[in-house]
Amino acid sequence: MDNEMSKYTMENVKWRMEQESLQNAVIQSAVHCYSVEGAYPESLAYLKKHYGITWNEKKYKVSYEVIVKNIRPEVQVILLDE
Repeated sequence: MDNEMSKYTMENVKWRMEQESLQNAVIQSAVHCYSVEGAYPESLAYLKKHYGITWNEKKYKVSYEVIVKNIRPEVQVILLDE
């Protein structure tokens, strides 16, 4: 039982680290866009097309909410059920 619990905990840690890494990558890409273009990108599609950000869309949903062009967007990464 302890082995099962340890495996489950390790998987959760791995997923959490992947989520944080993806969230940081999206934020860094948005900040890079802001520094180059003077405004945050309006959508994830723009980041994908112009800045090459990618992720496993079957595994993660990325929420990207723009408030105004000069304030960093809110980014959330959600692990989807596999």
